[in-house]
Amino acid sequence: MDGDDGDPFSFLGMHEDSGCLLVRVFLPQASRVAVLRARDGECVGVLQHLDKAGLFAGIVEGRERYDYQLRATIGGDDVTLVDPF
Repeated sequence: MDGDDGDPFSFLGMHEDSGCLLVRVFLPQASRVAVLRARDGECVGVLQHLDKAGLFAGIVEGRERYDYQLRATIGGDDVTLVDPF
């Protein structure tokens, strides 16, 4: 991923994949990223850190898309973010 994709929405964010939900995010500053279900704040998955550039991905609970937030550890602090994708 080098930042020149013409359609980042097709790769990043939440996607249905073979009956599962997959979330991919690009957070170069983060050391850890978890996905929280927006309606109740429950953690539905922790994303795997795939490369040094900051790509994280993983399967989360559920079978149909829903609103979510990200809980990222950045510089030792936990912050909650809205994923624009």
